Amino acid sequence: MTIRERFAKYTTEELKENIARVEKRCAENKASMENFKAERNVEFYNVAKSLYENDIAILMDAQCALDARI
Repeated sequence: MTIRERFAKYTTEELKENIARVEKRCAENKASMENFKAERNVEFYNVAKSLYENDIAILMDAQCALDARI
Protein backbone atom coordinates (compact mmCIF):
# COMPACT_ATOMS: atom_id res chain seq x y z
CA MET A 1 0.00 0.00 0.00
CA THR A 2 1.42 3.39 -0.94
CA ILE A 3 1.57 6.40 1.34
CA ARG A 4 -1.04 8.14 -0.78
CA GLU A 5 -3.43 5.19 -0.42
CA ARG A 6 -2.82 4.91 3.32
CA PHE A 7 -3.73 8.54 3.95
CA ALA A 8 -6.50 8.86 1.32
CA LYS A 9 -9.22 8.48 3.95
CA TYR A 10 -8.16 11.73 5.67
CA THR A 11 -9.08 15.19 4.49
CA THR A 12 -6.38 17.79 3.97
CA GLU A 13 -7.45 19.59 7.13
CA GLU A 14 -7.31 16.38 9.16
CA LEU A 15 -3.82 15.71 7.87
CA LYS A 16 -2.69 19.20 8.86
CA GLU A 17 -4.17 18.81 12.35
CA ASN A 18 -2.58 15.40 12.82
CA ILE A 19 0.78 16.63 11.58
CA ALA A 20 0.66 19.41 14.17
CA ARG A 21 -0.25 16.89 16.87
CA VAL A 22 2.61 14.55 15.92
CA GLU A 23 5.07 17.46 15.77
CA LYS A 24 4.08 18.36 19.33
CA ARG A 25 4.54 14.74 20.41
CA CYS A 26 7.96 14.67 18.74
CA ALA A 27 9.02 17.75 20.68
CA GLU A 28 7.82 16.21 23.95
CA ASN A 29 9.62 12.93 23.25
CA LYS A 30 12.81 14.77 22.32
CA ALA A 31 12.64 16.74 25.58
CA SER A 32 12.12 13.48 27.48
CA MET A 33 15.12 11.96 25.73
CA GLU A 34 17.28 14.89 26.79
CA ASN A 35 16.05 14.67 30.39
CA PHE A 36 16.68 10.94 30.61
CA LYS A 37 20.08 11.38 28.99
CA ALA A 38 21.00 13.99 31.61
CA GLU A 39 19.80 11.64 34.35
CA ARG A 40 21.75 8.78 32.73
CA ASN A 41 18.60 6.67 32.74
CA VAL A 42 19.38 4.45 29.76
CA GLU A 43 16.23 2.34 29.89
CA PHE A 44 13.82 5.29 29.78
CA TYR A 45 16.04 7.07 27.26
CA ASN A 46 15.75 4.10 24.89
CA VAL A 47 11.96 4.04 25.25
CA ALA A 48 11.70 7.79 24.57
CA LYS A 49 14.07 7.43 21.61
CA SER A 50 11.95 4.62 20.15
CA LEU A 51 8.77 6.70 20.52
CA TYR A 52 10.51 9.69 18.94
CA GLU A 53 11.73 7.65 15.97
CA ASN A 54 8.26 6.15 15.42
CA ASP A 55 6.68 9.60 15.51
CA ILE A 56 9.26 10.93 13.04
CA ALA A 57 8.41 8.11 10.62
CA ILE A 58 4.69 8.86 10.94
CA LEU A 59 5.35 12.58 10.51
CA MET A 60 7.38 12.03 7.36
CA ASP A 61 4.70 9.81 5.82
CA ALA A 62 1.90 12.23 6.68
CA GLN A 63 3.89 15.17 5.34
CA CYS A 64 4.53 13.29 2.07
CA ALA A 65 0.83 12.51 1.75
CA LEU A 66 -0.03 16.15 2.31
CA ASP A 67 2.61 17.36 -0.15
CA ALA A 68 1.24 14.97 -2.79
CA ARG A 69 -2.14 16.69 -2.54
CA ILE A 70 -0.85 20.21 -2.96
